[in-house]
Amino acid sequence: MNQFEDQLRRALRPVDPPAGFVERTLALAGEPQRKRPPRRLLQFPRYAMALAASLALAVFGLQYREYQQGQQAKEQLMTALHITGSQLTQIQAKVVPANAEK
Repeated sequence: MNQFEDQLRRALRPVDPPAGFVERTLALAGEPQRKRPPRRLLQFPRYAMALAASLALAVFGLQYREYQQGQQAKEQLMTALHITGSQLTQIQAKVVPANAEK
């Protein structure tokens, strides 16, 4: 373990900075930052994605509502056909015996 500790001490020993390091660092700190692109341009894809998702949800909602209305109309039609069929059966039951008696 002594060898490892010696290597660690050598690696972490203080090192003097190269000549001019302090001046270069202070000069860089005093320079204005590099221009970055405006954040609005970076956020445009997010807004576009949000808009596309909103439109997709709206279209899906409208189509689903039309589907539900179609299903409701189908149920009403089936009920009407059932009522009509039962009434025709009742009428036929009354007409057929009347024709058989003649």
